[in-house]
Amino acid sequence: MAFVLVVAGAYGLVLAPVLAVVVISVFAQEIVSFPPEGFTLRWYANAWEKREFARGFVTSLQVAFAASAIGVPLGTAAALAINRGFGRMDGLRGR
Repeated sequence: MAFVLVVAGAYGLVLAPVLAVVVISVFAQEIVSFPPEGFTLRWYANAWEKREFARGFVTSLQVAFAASAIGVPLGTAAALAINRGFGRMDGLRGR
């Protein structure tokens, strides 16, 4: 149970700033203040209208897809090799 709490705390620590940025990004005012005056998606529309941001977003999606397409099969193959104990990797298992 303690391990689960530590892992949950680590995830919370890593994801809390991302969540804060997402929440603040929909505030209507240009300078952050609490309580917010309203909520809007205007900032996202403004960024998408600028070609540089749109191109960067599409490039980021392409890189993410390529990294996933390469990393998932390689990671799966490595995990299977370690688990099944092929060759020199047999000593990596904790058994």
